[in-house]
Amino acid sequence: HNVLVKKKTTKNRTSTRTVPIMIPELLEALKAVPDKSGPIVSLKPSSLRGRINTVCRHADLPEVGIHGLRHSFASLAYYLRVPEKVTMQLGGWSNDATMKKIYTHVAEKTVSDFSNLMSSFYSSSSQKPAK
Repeated sequence: HNVLVKKKTTKNRTSTRTVPIMIPELLEALKAVPDKSGPIVSLKPSSLRGRINTVCRHADLPEVGIHGLRHSFASLAYYLRVPEKVTMQLGGWSNDATMKKIYTHVAEKTVSDFSNLMSSFYSSSSQKPAK
């Protein structure tokens, strides 16, 4: 019914994920949290979403919200050509079909770069004399 539900446990064992901290500023901020045994953010989800989107707006990025960060991670890994198995492990996906279908989005710049690469190929090959 479009109401936030907070559960004490995940749906199943595979829903529990250990996420490595790869951003130095985030790692430093986490060091300042005294109790790391429970939630490390005391904000309500709506407030956290708002803060994330404020950062996005100030950086001239699309608003993504909390779960959108998961999509962003998968898309960035794809863009950086991180091997799929590594991305799956880091992101906690149990199969590549879910990751590819739902979470990996191709960046417009990637499409543009490859389109230009293909155009360059065809342009250069059409200028060669036929044998």
